[in-house]
This record gives sequence, structure tokens and C-alpha cells, in this order.
Amino acid sequence: MSAMRAPSQRSRIPATWTEEELG
Repeated sequence: MSAMRAPSQRSRIPATWTEEELG
């Protein structure tokens, strides 16, 4: 999911892996 890790994506993606990865 590193490819999906983008400022535009992380903002719209629910807190599923965002919190775990980005903290």
C-alpha cells in the first residue's frame, strides 16, 4: 500500500492503515 500513500489518498482513505502506517 506504499504506492497508495499519497497526500490526496491518505486524506480520503479511512483510518484503516493510515493510523498504523502514518501514525
